[in-house]
Amino acid sequence: EGIEVEKTIESILNTSLNTDILLIDDDSDDGYDYESLMEKYPVYYLRNKERKGVAESRNIGVAHSVTPYCLLLDAHMRFYEQRWETELIKYLDEFPESIICSKTVVIHKNEDGTYENEDGKKRSTGLGATINLDWNKERCFRHAWSYDNTRNKPHENLMEIPCVLGAAYAFRKDWWNKIRGLDGLIVYG
Repeated sequence: EGIEVEKTIESILNTSLNTDILLIDDDSDDGYDYESLMEKYPVYYLRNKERKGVAESRNIGVAHSVTPYCLLLDAHMRFYEQRWETELIKYLDEFPESIICSKTVVIHKNEDGTYENEDGKKRSTGLGATINLDWNKERCFRHAWSYDNTRNKPHENLMEIPCVLGAAYAFRKDWWNKIRGLDGLIVYG
């Protein structure tokens, strides 16, 4: 996704403290010099020698992670709250057997290369989701869609869904390894 990767890195660095960033290049052939981002920013860079796909690339990233928490991102994400990682870690410690999908807002690329929300304004509302894979409960994989925080307080009424959604989701690495991450997933998306 070219320059979008750099904008995402900048967004992470501008809104969080002490966050490790691992960039996985799935044998990209778009001509963008992703490796140069290592010289410009404090990121770790891995390039697959052959295309492995999104699922396997994400599993590779988690395997190379040295922290107890992971946040998997698409290359075109932005962060708007300072210290977002502290809330995320607190939530993952409270619910260690969860995969948390971020609340997101839709942005569109304009002809001049700038971005805006679908209504042309910065929005504070969006969609989010969570899944609790507690194998001991009958409710495992029961689905429901996410909440709109204009109607509910944040962190209330989070609803379980039957799959991992979105372009950004977080989890504890020990839980990811226990459920075997995305092992065996042939097609992602």
